[in-house]
Amino acid sequence: VAPIEYMSDFWNVLDSIVILTNITANVLRLVYLEDNMVVEVLLSVSSVVAYFNILYYLRSFEDTGPLVSMIMRISRDITYLIMVVIIILVGFSQAFWLVSRHVDGLPFATFQGSLLNSY
Repeated sequence: VAPIEYMSDFWNVLDSIVILTNITANVLRLVYLEDNMVVEVLLSVSSVVAYFNILYYLRSFEDTGPLVSMIMRISRDITYLIMVVIIILVGFSQAFWLVSRHVDGLPFATFQGSLLNSY
């Protein structure tokens, strides 16, 4: 199987993410020989993706197969809505930041604060 063909399947991408994050985290753990925040973040991402990968195996059961298909379809459809919401949110955050960036003490004084408080 060609690498491009292999990576065209969503479930194979998830498997690759789990493998790469685990390898990277273990190499970093060996290099630093102590607990590191980057290692913990990589392992937590790997854990979440690995549990999400269980959905692949639930597709084969009669009771959970349609639910997994429905969740995947809804996730695919909602991405466009999320993109529109993010664009609107960033636009309003920038507007609030531009208006209040010279006033100290307001939550909109920085762009990060404006983005967080606009949400």
